[in-house]
Amino acid sequence: MSAITPQQEWDFYFSRAFSTPLSVECSGLRDQLQDRANPDNNVLFGEVANFRVIDVAQGAVQTHVLRGPGAAARLDDILGMEVPPKGIRIISLASTRSIGALDIPSNLAARIFNKCSVRPEFLRTLLFFGQVPLESEARNSYISYHGGEDDEFTMSYKLNFFEKNAENNDWASRQIGVYHHRYPQAEGFGNLFILAAGKRRTKFLSSLEKQLGKSPENTPDPSALHLEENPWSLHMALLSCYVDNWRDYFDHLGTKFQYINDRAIGSQTIFMDEKAVNEVTALRDLYDRSLFGGAACAGNVEVAQMLADRLILPKDERGSLEASVHMLQGLVGSCTVLQEKIKNATDLVGYLITFNYQSMANKLDGEVRDVAKDTKILTDKLHCLAESTNTIAKNTANDGVLITAITVVSAIYVPGSFVASIFGMNFFSFDEEARRLVVSADFGQVFFPVWLGLIILTGGLFIFSYRKKRSGGRVGGDGSSAYEMQLHV
Repeated sequence: MSAITPQQEWDFYFSRAFSTPLSVECSGLRDQLQDRANPDNNVLFGEVANFRVIDVAQGAVQTHVLRGPGAAARLDDILGMEVPPKGIRIISLASTRSIGALDIPSNLAARIFNKCSVRPEFLRTLLFFGQVPLESEARNSYISYHGGEDDEFTMSYKLNFFEKNAENNDWASRQIGVYHHRYPQAEGFGNLFILAAGKRRTKFLSSLEKQLGKSPENTPDPSALHLEENPWSLHMALLSCYVDNWRDYFDHLGTKFQYINDRAIGSQTIFMDEKAVNEVTALRDLYDRSLFGGAACAGNVEVAQMLADRLILPKDERGSLEASVHMLQGLVGSCTVLQEKIKNATDLVGYLITFNYQSMANKLDGEVRDVAKDTKILTDKLHCLAESTNTIAKNTANDGVLITAITVVSAIYVPGSFVASIFGMNFFSFDEEARRLVVSADFGQVFFPVWLGLIILTGGLFIFSYRKKRSGGRVGGDGSSAYEMQLHV
């Protein structure tokens, strides 16, 4: 005979004789279960069994640890045994990691749902294990209550809470699902609890397993007797473990926020540097945490209010539970105030960054305008200077032409004056009889040759000097100047 597959186990569970409305409701749950617990991508149930079944009867506690390959056979044996009258059975499921599949194979989970006639509403709670808690699900506690005859009832809910992580002392989000079925027996009522926790080493499960530990032989366990007489105390113990955590958690968020808020209020020069980016990121993280925490705390209020309305409690216990409801409601209101303050601080930091950069931009804009004005003045001055330079250049060119003309005239006139001063002769005289100027005979024989020779000598010296100056600035045989050769280097 072939083994029954997990799919067949769940098909048998969903095919049971539910009423028509429940059958319609189960169709959606069945699709979601098939999506999250299919063999190719099973993120809800683990492959290896590691869970506990605790039976409490007449003050005695019997804990069954189901682990490994033999878990299926042991589970069948345990579920096949009736719980003694007024007894309590607790099935404790958990995962090894905070965000991980429950340590129970899919077929064994289906077997528990089948043999214990677990209502399908509890599947809504289980479907959210094995994944990161979503903000959209923080407020939803999936509260379900169905009452029957003679005080029989079935209730289930999910509790979101925060707990300090023992490894790094930081706060971590946790969730636990609770299923409670009170059913009639031959003598009194029996009670079935199914607990599904995101991590086994939580405060509640650890304290529960410790209190329901092995008692001395033939000695009733006081905690077990109290639980048998007051099954509602398990719900109260769960709430008492985590209700006060909310105050510490919100105080933790408020302390982190106050440090950043004080700096934002006391500073007028916040710029978008690495520190400011980290602080804005921290504010956004605090805001997200406060949103999730506020929603989860509000969900705790709904759970506590449901327990106060549905459970038959002693007067003092009811008063304690109602006090917890009021405290949680107050914490939800305080969290709302904290969220507004975080938003205001975030807006303030953003405003200061924008204001400071706007002020800096305005200052730089003014400085740029001043530089542009000074540049225009300098340009105008340079233009005037260029015009003056052009005028000087034109005048210099005109003076150069004049000097050249004077030089040429001097080159002709000066040698003649020089010759005349050397020889002391007058080459021109006035003939009174003829009444006209007469050129001396020495003009053509002495003055003119010497004068012409000096003119040629002067011109030759000028040409020689001019060529020497030009050749003095040249190097190499190709006629290139030293400056030109430096440019070629």
